[in-house]
Amino acid sequence: MGENIGVNNLMLKTIHPQKYYSDFLIKGLLPNGREACTFELSQIEINKGNSEEYHGTATVSNSSSYVVGSYDISVRRNVQYPPCFSFDISKSSEKKQKEQDYSLAEIVLIKLTERELLFSFDQLLNSDMVLQFVINSKIKYSGHPVQMLQSCLKTFLASLCTIEFPQLLLEQLAKDDVKITESDLKFEFDETKKFILKDYPVATTFSLFDREEESPLIVYDPPFEIKEFCSTTVAAVVGKNRKILYLSGGGSEVIKIDDLRKFIEDSSKFQESFESQLKNELKNI
Repeated sequence: MGENIGVNNLMLKTIHPQKYYSDFLIKGLLPNGREACTFELSQIEINKGNSEEYHGTATVSNSSSYVVGSYDISVRRNVQYPPCFSFDISKSSEKKQKEQDYSLAEIVLIKLTERELLFSFDQLLNSDMVLQFVINSKIKYSGHPVQMLQSCLKTFLASLCTIEFPQLLLEQLAKDDVKITESDLKFEFDETKKFILKDYPVATTFSLFDREEESPLIVYDPPFEIKEFCSTTVAAVVGKNRKILYLSGGGSEVIKIDDLRKFIEDSSKFQESFESQLKNELKNI
Protein backbone atom coordinates (compact mmCIF):
# COMPACT_ATOMS: atom_id res chain seq x y z
CA MET A 1 0.00 0.00 0.00
CA GLY A 2 1.14 3.60 0.00
CA GLU A 3 3.95 5.22 1.90
CA ASN A 4 3.46 6.42 5.43
CA ILE A 5 1.92 9.85 5.80
CA GLY A 6 4.35 12.44 7.14
CA VAL A 7 3.24 13.33 10.63
CA ASN A 8 5.07 16.46 11.59
CA ASN A 9 3.47 19.05 9.32
CA LEU A 10 0.03 17.60 9.92
CA MET A 11 0.58 17.79 13.65
CA LEU A 12 1.73 21.38 13.38
CA LYS A 13 -1.18 22.57 11.28
CA THR A 14 -4.22 20.47 12.13
CA ILE A 15 -3.95 18.07 15.03
CA HIS A 16 -3.17 20.52 17.80
CA PRO A 17 -5.12 23.76 17.53
CA GLN A 18 -4.72 26.30 20.30
CA LYS A 19 -7.71 24.98 22.24
CA TYR A 20 -6.17 21.53 22.53
CA TYR A 21 -2.96 22.98 23.90
CA SER A 22 -4.79 25.25 26.35
CA ASP A 23 -6.91 22.35 27.59
CA PHE A 24 -3.81 20.27 28.00
CA LEU A 25 -2.07 22.90 30.12
CA ILE A 26 -5.15 23.34 32.32
CA LYS A 27 -6.23 19.71 32.69
CA GLY A 28 -3.15 17.73 31.82
CA LEU A 29 -5.17 15.75 29.29
CA LEU A 30 -6.18 16.31 25.71
CA PRO A 31 -9.92 16.17 24.94
CA ASN A 32 -10.93 12.78 23.55
CA GLY A 33 -7.31 11.72 23.53
CA ARG A 34 -7.25 9.28 26.41
CA GLU A 35 -10.79 8.16 27.06
CA ALA A 36 -11.93 4.57 26.72
CA CYS A 37 -13.81 4.62 23.42
CA THR A 38 -17.04 2.90 22.54
CA PHE A 39 -17.21 1.35 19.11
CA GLU A 40 -20.07 1.29 16.67
CA LEU A 41 -19.41 0.33 13.09
CA SER A 42 -21.22 2.51 10.58
CA GLN A 43 -19.64 1.70 7.24
CA ILE A 44 -16.99 -0.38 5.50
CA GLU A 45 -15.97 0.42 1.95
CA ILE A 46 -13.63 -1.93 0.10
CA ASN A 47 -12.21 -1.31 -3.35
CA LYS A 48 -9.72 -3.28 -5.38
CA GLY A 49 -7.36 -1.01 -7.23
CA ASN A 50 -4.95 -1.73 -10.06
CA SER A 51 -2.87 -3.95 -7.81
CA GLU A 52 -3.94 -7.13 -6.08
CA GLU A 53 -4.17 -5.37 -2.72
CA TYR A 54 -7.43 -4.29 -1.15
CA HIS A 55 -7.81 -0.73 0.00
CA GLY A 56 -10.62 0.57 2.11
CA THR A 57 -11.81 2.65 5.00
CA ALA A 58 -13.50 1.59 8.21
CA THR A 59 -15.60 4.40 9.64
CA VAL A 60 -16.57 4.31 13.30
CA SER A 61 -19.35 6.42 14.77
CA ASN A 62 -19.88 7.28 18.44
CA SER A 63 -16.16 7.03 18.96
CA SER A 64 -13.22 9.40 19.07
CA SER A 65 -11.32 7.40 16.50
CA TYR A 66 -11.26 5.47 13.29
CA VAL A 67 -10.21 1.86 13.63
CA VAL A 68 -8.05 -0.21 11.31
CA GLY A 69 -8.67 -3.91 10.93
CA SER A 70 -6.59 -6.59 9.27
CA TYR A 71 -6.77 -7.50 5.58
CA ASP A 72 -4.67 -4.50 4.54
CA ILE A 73 -7.35 -1.94 5.24
CA SER A 74 -6.17 1.67 5.11
CA VAL A 75 -6.93 4.09 7.92
CA ARG A 76 -8.33 7.51 7.16
CA ARG A 77 -9.37 9.82 9.93
CA ASN A 78 -11.15 13.01 10.79
CA VAL A 79 -8.44 15.40 11.97
CA GLN A 80 -10.62 16.59 14.84
CA TYR A 81 -10.07 13.35 16.72
CA PRO A 82 -7.14 11.05 17.42
CA PRO A 83 -7.07 7.77 15.51
CA CYS A 84 -6.94 4.30 16.99
CA PHE A 85 -4.18 1.96 15.90
CA SER A 86 -4.21 -1.81 15.97
CA PHE A 87 -1.20 -4.02 16.14
CA ASP A 88 -0.71 -7.75 16.55
CA ILE A 89 1.66 -9.20 19.11
CA SER A 90 2.57 -12.50 17.50
CA LYS A 91 3.43 -15.70 19.29
CA SER A 92 7.06 -15.94 20.29
CA SER A 93 8.91 -19.04 19.13
CA GLU A 94 11.56 -18.84 21.82
CA LYS A 95 12.00 -17.29 25.23
CA LYS A 96 14.68 -14.64 25.69
CA GLN A 97 16.53 -14.95 28.97
CA LYS A 98 18.80 -11.91 29.00
CA GLU A 99 17.60 -8.32 28.97
CA GLN A 100 20.24 -7.33 26.42
CA ASP A 101 18.66 -9.80 24.00
CA TYR A 102 15.33 -7.98 24.04
CA SER A 103 14.40 -5.52 21.33
CA LEU A 104 13.52 -1.95 22.25
CA ALA A 105 9.82 -2.72 21.81
CA GLU A 106 10.07 -5.68 24.16
CA ILE A 107 11.97 -3.67 26.77
CA VAL A 108 9.28 -0.99 26.73
CA LEU A 109 6.54 -3.61 26.98
CA ILE A 110 8.26 -5.06 30.05
CA LYS A 111 8.50 -1.59 31.61
CA LEU A 112 4.82 -0.98 30.95
CA THR A 113 3.94 -4.29 32.54
CA GLU A 114 6.07 -3.61 35.60
CA ARG A 115 4.11 -0.42 36.19
CA GLU A 116 0.82 -2.27 35.68
CA LEU A 117 -0.05 -0.21 32.62
CA LEU A 118 -0.49 -3.36 30.55
CA PHE A 119 -1.38 -6.96 31.23
CA SER A 120 1.19 -9.74 31.49
CA PHE A 121 3.95 -9.36 28.92
CA ASP A 122 4.07 -13.14 28.61
CA GLN A 123 0.31 -13.22 28.06
CA LEU A 124 0.58 -10.64 25.28
CA LEU A 125 3.39 -12.50 23.53
CA ASN A 126 1.47 -15.75 23.60
CA SER A 127 -1.92 -14.54 22.47
CA ASP A 128 -3.43 -13.39 19.21
CA MET A 129 -5.29 -10.50 20.81
CA VAL A 130 -5.31 -7.31 18.80
CA LEU A 131 -4.64 -4.29 20.98
CA GLN A 132 -5.97 -0.93 19.88
CA PHE A 133 -4.58 2.21 21.41
CA VAL A 134 -5.55 5.82 20.90
CA ILE A 135 -2.66 7.77 19.42
CA ASN A 136 -2.56 11.56 18.93
CA SER A 137 -1.12 11.34 15.45
CA LYS A 138 -2.21 11.10 11.85
CA ILE A 139 -0.35 8.13 10.43
CA LYS A 140 -1.09 5.63 7.71
CA TYR A 141 0.76 2.39 8.32
CA SER A 142 1.19 -0.25 5.66
CA GLY A 143 2.66 -3.73 5.73
CA HIS A 144 2.22 -6.81 7.84
CA PRO A 145 1.05 -6.19 11.44
CA VAL A 146 4.08 -8.01 12.88
CA GLN A 147 6.37 -5.61 11.03
CA MET A 148 4.29 -2.70 12.33
CA LEU A 149 4.60 -3.68 15.99
CA GLN A 150 7.65 -1.65 16.87
CA SER A 151 6.51 1.50 15.04
CA CYS A 152 3.03 1.36 16.56
CA LEU A 153 4.43 0.70 20.01
CA LYS A 154 6.85 3.62 19.77
CA THR A 155 4.06 5.87 18.63
CA PHE A 156 1.83 4.69 21.45
CA LEU A 157 4.48 5.41 24.05
CA ALA A 158 5.54 8.71 22.53
CA SER A 159 1.95 9.91 22.45
CA LEU A 160 1.31 8.95 26.06
CA CYS A 161 4.68 10.35 27.15
CA THR A 162 4.33 8.20 30.22
CA ILE A 163 6.88 8.35 33.04
CA GLU A 164 10.46 7.94 31.76
CA PHE A 165 9.74 6.32 28.39
CA PRO A 166 10.33 9.35 26.13
CA GLN A 167 13.77 9.74 27.67
CA LEU A 168 14.38 6.00 27.36
CA LEU A 169 13.62 6.14 23.67
CA LEU A 170 15.67 9.26 23.08
CA GLU A 171 18.67 7.89 24.96
CA GLN A 172 18.65 4.67 23.01
CA LEU A 173 17.91 6.07 19.58
CA ALA A 174 19.28 9.59 19.39
CA LYS A 175 22.93 10.39 18.80
CA ASP A 176 22.42 14.12 18.31
CA ASP A 177 19.75 16.54 19.47
CA VAL A 178 16.30 15.96 18.08
CA LYS A 179 15.60 18.89 15.79
CA ILE A 180 12.30 19.72 14.19
CA THR A 181 12.61 21.02 10.65
CA GLU A 182 9.86 22.13 8.32
CA SER A 183 9.45 18.61 6.96
CA ASP A 184 10.31 15.97 9.52
CA LEU A 185 12.54 14.89 12.37
CA LYS A 186 15.59 12.69 12.19
CA PHE A 187 17.46 10.53 14.65
CA GLU A 188 21.07 9.87 13.68
CA PHE A 189 22.41 6.50 14.76
CA ASP A 190 25.98 5.40 15.27
CA GLU A 191 25.45 3.31 12.16
CA THR A 192 25.11 4.93 8.76
CA LYS A 193 21.34 4.61 8.64
CA LYS A 194 18.97 7.42 9.65
CA PHE A 195 15.66 7.17 11.46
CA ILE A 196 13.21 9.63 9.89
CA LEU A 197 10.50 10.74 12.25
CA LYS A 198 7.57 10.55 9.88
CA ASP A 199 5.88 7.82 11.87
CA TYR A 200 7.23 8.47 15.36
CA PRO A 201 5.88 11.69 16.92
CA VAL A 202 7.97 12.08 20.09
CA ALA A 203 6.06 14.10 22.67
CA THR A 204 4.04 15.84 19.97
CA THR A 205 1.11 15.77 22.35
CA PHE A 206 2.46 18.86 24.04
CA SER A 207 3.14 21.81 21.79
CA LEU A 208 4.10 21.11 18.21
CA PHE A 209 2.39 23.97 16.41
CA ASP A 210 3.26 27.54 15.46
CA ARG A 211 2.95 30.03 18.29
CA GLU A 212 2.59 33.78 17.81
CA GLU A 213 2.32 35.37 21.25
CA GLU A 214 4.38 33.15 23.50
CA SER A 215 7.96 33.54 24.67
CA PRO A 216 10.70 31.60 22.87
CA LEU A 217 10.94 28.94 25.59
CA ILE A 218 7.94 26.76 26.38
CA VAL A 219 8.11 24.64 29.53
CA TYR A 220 5.45 22.14 30.48
CA ASP A 221 5.13 21.28 34.16
CA PRO A 222 2.66 18.47 34.92
CA PRO A 223 -0.44 19.44 36.94
CA PHE A 224 -0.19 18.75 40.66
CA GLU A 225 -2.76 15.95 40.70
CA ILE A 226 -0.72 13.85 38.27
CA LYS A 227 2.75 15.02 39.24
CA GLU A 228 3.58 11.87 41.17
CA PHE A 229 3.29 9.95 37.90
CA CYS A 230 5.70 12.27 36.09
CA SER A 231 9.45 12.35 35.97
CA THR A 232 10.24 15.62 34.23
CA THR A 233 9.00 18.64 32.33
CA VAL A 234 8.84 19.33 28.61
CA ALA A 235 10.77 22.20 27.07
CA ALA A 236 10.50 23.45 23.51
CA VAL A 237 12.85 26.06 22.08
CA VAL A 238 11.38 28.25 19.35
CA GLY A 239 13.54 29.77 16.63
CA LYS A 240 12.95 32.03 13.65
CA ASN A 241 9.35 32.41 12.54
CA ARG A 242 8.34 30.79 15.80
CA LYS A 243 9.28 27.36 14.49
CA ILE A 244 9.97 24.86 17.24
CA LEU A 245 13.56 23.74 16.91
CA TYR A 246 14.04 21.43 19.85
CA LEU A 247 11.85 19.41 22.17
CA SER A 248 13.17 17.72 25.28
CA GLY A 249 11.93 15.84 28.29
CA GLY A 250 8.68 14.01 28.81
CA GLY A 251 5.60 14.03 30.98
CA SER A 252 2.89 11.62 31.86
CA GLU A 253 -0.69 11.23 32.87
CA VAL A 254 -2.78 8.99 35.02
CA ILE A 255 -3.76 5.81 33.22
CA LYS A 256 -6.64 3.95 34.84
CA ILE A 257 -6.08 0.26 34.36
CA ASP A 258 -9.82 -0.49 34.56
CA ASP A 259 -10.48 1.94 31.72
CA LEU A 260 -7.67 0.44 29.70
CA ARG A 261 -8.96 -3.08 30.34
CA LYS A 262 -12.49 -2.10 29.29
CA PHE A 263 -11.12 -0.38 26.21
CA ILE A 264 -9.24 -3.52 25.19
CA GLU A 265 -12.30 -5.69 25.78
CA ASP A 266 -14.58 -3.35 23.82
CA SER A 267 -12.12 -3.02 20.97
CA SER A 268 -11.69 -6.79 20.82
CA LYS A 269 -15.45 -7.24 20.43
CA PHE A 270 -15.50 -4.52 17.81
CA GLN A 271 -12.64 -6.21 15.97
CA GLU A 272 -14.63 -9.45 15.69
CA SER A 273 -17.65 -7.61 14.28
CA PHE A 274 -15.43 -5.58 11.97
CA GLU A 275 -13.71 -8.62 10.50
CA SER A 276 -17.00 -10.46 10.04
CA GLN A 277 -18.52 -7.60 8.06
CA LEU A 278 -15.29 -7.12 6.19
CA LYS A 279 -15.26 -10.73 5.00
CA ASN A 280 -18.81 -10.31 3.72
CA GLU A 281 -17.77 -7.20 1.80
CA LEU A 282 -14.84 -9.03 0.23
CA LYS A 283 -17.11 -11.84 -0.93
CA ASN A 284 -19.20 -9.33 -2.89
CA ILE A 285 -16.30 -7.83 -4.84
